[in-house]
Amino acid sequence: MQKIKAPASSYALMTLVGLGSAAALGAGAGWLRETGGWWLNFAVFTAATAGPCLSLAWATLVAPHMEKPDPHAEDNVEARWTERATSGAFLDLIVGAGILLAAASILDIEISGSAVLSGVIVLGALDASVRYLLARGRGA
Repeated sequence: MQKIKAPASSYALMTLVGLGSAAALGAGAGWLRETGGWWLNFAVFTAATAGPCLSLAWATLVAPHMEKPDPHAEDNVEARWTERATSGAFLDLIVGAGILLAAASILDIEISGSAVLSGVIVLGALDASVRYLLARGRGA
């Protein structure tokens, strides 16, 4: 099996884009947050977002050079399982969010937006994972 290498310019661009994005997010956090001082917020948020920003830059700038895409990827069974799992999880999230919104409105419950969004992300990921595992187990 031949190992495919990405050009060095892709890695350089990935590093520049990834660290630049992390620094921009850190600068934005330093500018928007009122506590801790600008430099502290800049350093913390830049360090915290460097990994995800570099990973995203690698996935978009380097990874396409490393492997050839499967021309029939949509025809494989794993793609169908993933599509079924994610579409079912999305429907579950919409129905669940509607029910919880109605309950929160009726009971006059105040919940922070970050807590709600964190819950939606975690529940959506768990729901899709369970649905994928069930589809894989059935072989459907």
